[in-house]
Amino acid sequence: MHPTDVLDLITEHMAYGEADPAELPDDLDELLHLRTLLQEARAAALAVRQAVDEKVGALLGPGRTHEYGDSVVSWRHGYKWKPIPEAAERFVEDVAAEDPGLVKELFNLNSMRKTGVERAANRLGVDPETAVGTVLEKVWDQNPSVQVKPKEL
Repeated sequence: MHPTDVLDLITEHMAYGEADPAELPDDLDELLHLRTLLQEARAAALAVRQAVDEKVGALLGPGRTHEYGDSVVSWRHGYKWKPIPEAAERFVEDVAAEDPGLVKELFNLNSMRKTGVERAANRLGVDPETAVGTVLEKVWDQNPSVQVKPKEL
C-alpha cells in the first residue's frame, strides 16, 4: 500500500468514523507495512500538533483566551488532582464506615477524582471544598499547553 493510499484511508475514516476491513489488503506483509506507515504518521501528527500548539501559544500569549467555533482556547498551565495518600486512605475509611457501597460507586485510591470526593463529602454531610482540599492536591503541569474547552452557554 502506497503512503498516499494510507492518507486516503485515514481521510475516509475521519469522514465516516470507521474503517472498512474489506478495503484493507489481504496480504500480511502489506498489512504490516500499512501498520508501520500508520505508526510513523501518528508520530509525525504528534510532532506537528506540538509545533501547532507552540505557535498557538506564542500568538495567543499567557492567560488570554480566543473563541473558536463552539470552544474557548487558552494557553495555560494545566493541572491534575492527585490524592494525598494518608489523607485519602483515611477519607476512604470514613466513607466505607458510613456506607461501604459508596466507596466502590464513587472512586478508588488509584483513580480518586475530585467529583467523587465531592459527592462522598455531600453524602457524609461534610463540606465538599474542605474534603477536596484535605484529600487531594492540585499538581500543576510544568509547561503551559493549549487548553480547549466548550463555550459556557
